[in-house]
This record gives sequence, C-alpha cells and structure tokens, in this order.
Amino acid sequence: MYFWDLNGLTEHLSLEKNTETEGFHYFVAAGLLAGFPLSELIVFNKPSTPPTDSRPAILLGFVIGGSLLYFLTRALFRANGGERGKHFLHRTLAVSWVVGVRYLAAFVPGALIVQLITNSGSPEGNLGALIVFLGLAIGFGIFTFIVELNTLKKIHLACDLKASASEV
Repeated sequence: MYFWDLNGLTEHLSLEKNTETEGFHYFVAAGLLAGFPLSELIVFNKPSTPPTDSRPAILLGFVIGGSLLYFLTRALFRANGGERGKHFLHRTLAVSWVVGVRYLAAFVPGALIVQLITNSGSPEGNLGALIVFLGLAIGFGIFTFIVELNTLKKIHLACDLKASASEV
C-alpha cells in the first residue's frame, strides 16, 4: 500500500496487477481519510448561539454538494477512460488515498498557522480566520482534484500504450 509515492502508485496501477485485498485496503483508508474531522481539528472560537432553522440553506448545500460530487466523479471516470477504462473504483480510491495524505500534510499545518496568526479573540479575527481557512480548503481541494485527474489520465494512457504495444 502506497502512502506518499504517487509516481510509484501510478506505475503499480499501470501494470494492472491489482488484487482485491489492495482494493479493500485503499477503500478503508480512503473512507477514513474522507471522514477526517478537519473542522474539529481546526477549532475556531465561536460564540455559542442557539441553533437556527435553516432548511433552505441545508437543501442548497445538499444540491450543490451532490452536483459537485456527480460532475467531479464523472470527470474522474472520463479521465480513467470512461467506458473503455478499467478498475475505476480501485484506481480512484488508491490515488485519492495518496493525494489525500499529501493534502492533509500540507493543509493542516497551514490552517493551524493561519488560525494562530489571525485568531485575536475578536469576532472580526475569527471571521478573517474562517475566510482564510475556507480559501485554503477550496484551493487545496481544487489542486487535489487536478492532481487526481491528471494521475488517472496518466494511468489510462500508460495502459493504452501497453495494450497497443502488445497488439503489434
């Protein structure tokens, strides 16, 4: 199981000698990584306010999140070759794991530093820290997606080249 070496993982997945056990390990690891409580780790001092009923906001968040999930997963599926691609789930989970570990290694220290610098105890300081935190999260998320997309394309192209060479 690869933890940091994205090039080694790309080469391994290009060989198409994946086992179900490897797939299981990456599935569990990616699930744990997806459930990593970043918002709880990076604590912002929020004044305690009573919960508000914001059903439209919850619905809007669900629609936006569901749409993003669909379109980003579809882009990854196409990068893997679409209907001609192989081992989409295995490749995507493995690449997501390695890229996600890198994401956490860069994001968590950066977010903690931003919080330490901007957290002055005033509401304006917390708002500034929250805006910077969200900016970091969105920026790192976009970068992570682009790395995953390009890695899946590279794996698919390597497999296509290998298949073309074996036909000749």
